[in-house]
Amino acid sequence: MKKILKIYIEAYSGLSKESWMLAIVMLLNRMGSMVLPFLGIYLISELNFTLQQSGIVLSFYGIGAVIGSWLGGWITDKIGNFKVQALSLFLSAPLFLLLPYFKSVESFAAIMLVLSTISEMFR
Repeated sequence: MKKILKIYIEAYSGLSKESWMLAIVMLLNRMGSMVLPFLGIYLISELNFTLQQSGIVLSFYGIGAVIGSWLGGWITDKIGNFKVQALSLFLSAPLFLLLPYFKSVESFAAIMLVLSTISEMFR
């Protein structure tokens, strides 16, 4: 076990501080997305959405992800990558906290579109 640990440490010890910071920040960004697998269950069991309505709402996350990836790249060209990543991280966390306040299919789909657009700008 010590030999495996030594090999592991040697393999990653040469990475720069910036690489480690990016890895940690990306981990934090992805942790927020852990709500998605359970969101469909929440929509059906708590908000009484149908399976079809739940699928429509979750598809808006995918649409927003595509928009956010493109928009993030475009904004990065204008203001730089650190500012876009910081903006994405600091805006997506409060949006996740706002999710329980949206009760209708339309409003939930709209907030999912905005949330995914902002959170996927990070990439």
